[in-house]
Amino acid sequence: MLSFLSVDQLSQQPLSATYDAALVAASYLVAAVAAFSGLRLARYAEHDGTYNWRWLFVGALTMGFGVWSMHFIGMLAFKLPIPVSYSSSLTALSVVPAIVGCMAGLALLRKDLPLRDDVRRLIAGTIIGAGIGAMHYIGMAAMRMNAALFYDQTWFILSIAVAVVLGVVGVYAEKLREFEATSWAALPFQIASAAILGLSIAGMHYVAMQAAICIPTLGSGAYVAGIISPLVLAANVSGASILIALLGLVAIKVDAKMRHAQKHARLTEERMYAAIESISDGFLLFDENGKLLLHNGVFAQMYPSLQDLLVEGVTYEEILRGWAEGRETFPEGLDRETYIRKCLEAFESRRAPLSQSDEDQLFDGRWAVVRQSPVKVGGMVSVWHDVTAIKKQQDIYRELALTDGLTKLPNRTAFTQRLDDAIKRNKRADKKVALMFIDLDKFKPVNDKYGHDAGDHVLVTISERLSRMIRETDMAARIGGDEFVVILEQVSDSGDIETIAEKILAGIREPILFNGIDCSVGGSIGIAVNPDHAVDTDDLMKAADEAMYEVKESGRNNYRIFSGVPGKQAAAAC
Repeated sequence: MLSFLSVDQLSQQPLSATYDAALVAASYLVAAVAAFSGLRLARYAEHDGTYNWRWLFVGALTMGFGVWSMHFIGMLAFKLPIPVSYSSSLTALSVVPAIVGCMAGLALLRKDLPLRDDVRRLIAGTIIGAGIGAMHYIGMAAMRMNAALFYDQTWFILSIAVAVVLGVVGVYAEKLREFEATSWAALPFQIASAAILGLSIAGMHYVAMQAAICIPTLGSGAYVAGIISPLVLAANVSGASILIALLGLVAIKVDAKMRHAQKHARLTEERMYAAIESISDGFLLFDENGKLLLHNGVFAQMYPSLQDLLVEGVTYEEILRGWAEGRETFPEGLDRETYIRKCLEAFESRRAPLSQSDEDQLFDGRWAVVRQSPVKVGGMVSVWHDVTAIKKQQDIYRELALTDGLTKLPNRTAFTQRLDDAIKRNKRADKKVALMFIDLDKFKPVNDKYGHDAGDHVLVTISERLSRMIRETDMAARIGGDEFVVILEQVSDSGDIETIAEKILAGIREPILFNGIDCSVGGSIGIAVNPDHAVDTDDLMKAADEAMYEVKESGRNNYRIFSGVPGKQAAAAC
């Protein structure tokens, strides 16, 4: 218990004390270094976005021991004319309120607490000041000497006020809301805060010492068990002070390392995000649990319907199902659910799902090749590569490969493919396919007499007329020289075929002028029907060709429908 005594109650003269100035200065330096180290270390408790209580404990331990060391350095600086020793138990106990007060106060500096910043700092400063005060008076109670210890009530209250007020000012001086705890911009604020907190610790101590009144009593001063001599105390305090200094150096070293690591990690992360955003491919990265880690804006632009899914915590399966919902075709001829199941199985087994050239048509008509690959450490990376330009180029090459250069009609290759497809398609629909084989009459004389330009003009004109005279579901092609073919699908009546044949003949016979010269020609048309005359492409072409030659031999400029067996020159005139 503390005993209070006013000056006018003194029955005898109190002991007078002096101070060692060097030790007083040393005590303040220890307090300031301890405050700086404690603040710096405690701030790392929340440097990575999650609170780490171990860092807070280290910071509180550093600051608490610094307060304790400062007190007993101050006690060594306090010189009385009688011997003084200290109770080992109370000396050890005195460090507890310092550590607890510092830990509670530093914890209140957390930015994520649901309190206003000024309220947090006010409470934190008060708690730190109270802890310093409790430590001091327990430490004073540890004094063993031939004197009774009393306190002047006014100076006692003032000492507590100094501890609390300067503690509050100290934590306000830190004021790190605008800065990262590990940045250089925060350092001046932390130094100022440590200096003021050091002043709070030292100021409280020396004001409290002014409150102390030592009245001499009779006693032998003999050694008692459990008592610490000033020499031993000095050694312990020196050790603690060196430890505080080392912790301060460690704090600064750790600070530099962590700032460097944090800066490097931040730059690496920024570069990674910038690189992912700069690529022209859509990008998704999933962790080993199937959770979305990263995506870029290109993917969101490719699939605007999936933008609501691109949030933290969404799973690979959710995005896969959302993506598959908008697709009509899947690789390897799979249906939607089978495709989803195989992709999920591949993810679980850490292998690439299905084909590595999975093509998907985007909502705006573009095409992307999808490549999904497992990541060695677990998870999946998916890349959507825009191949629209390649597809367009392929279409151009395909068109060139399947188009007659002069007339722009499909060529023999395109005609053969179309006839094969038409026969298969109409067979499923139980419909017929008619093939017209057209050879121009009197074309060679025009070409020989008026030149190739005139001949080319005739071929282009006939091609344009054929294209206009057939349905969109049909096809006209040039298969060589002055030979043309027409494919008629979904034929149900021979009368329809004859009507179209007569229409085509009439169109061919129409006058063709080239530079004022009449280059008109005629046409001989042979017709064969699938499956009536042939069941496959080759036999159907032979039948139509034989029917056309029969027209040639019987006077030209007419049409015939094949009748008989292909290859026997049997045809019936219409």
